[in-house]
Amino acid sequence: MACMRNELDAMLQELECNLPKVMQEIDVDRFMETFVDQASVVEESAGPVDIEHVRDRINVMLRSRDVISGVITTNAPHHGKKATGPSDPSG
Repeated sequence: MACMRNELDAMLQELECNLPKVMQEIDVDRFMETFVDQASVVEESAGPVDIEHVRDRINVMLRSRDVISGVITTNAPHHGKKATGPSDPSG
């Protein structure tokens, strides 16, 4: 069952609050894997109406900390769609 928007926003807020700590404590090579695992929990809790909202908030979190320059969708499939990891701007 999908969570309500306010529940998703609370989950996203917690994810964002923990992001600086995770960035400091996790090896840079494992950071994205760890973050994607955590973000996938939020994505999997979103219904079809809220999934883009969740993904947009996750992307803003990462872009605002210069983790990525483009758009990321986690590896969590959602409602029959297979999502991909970070896009490779080099092609």
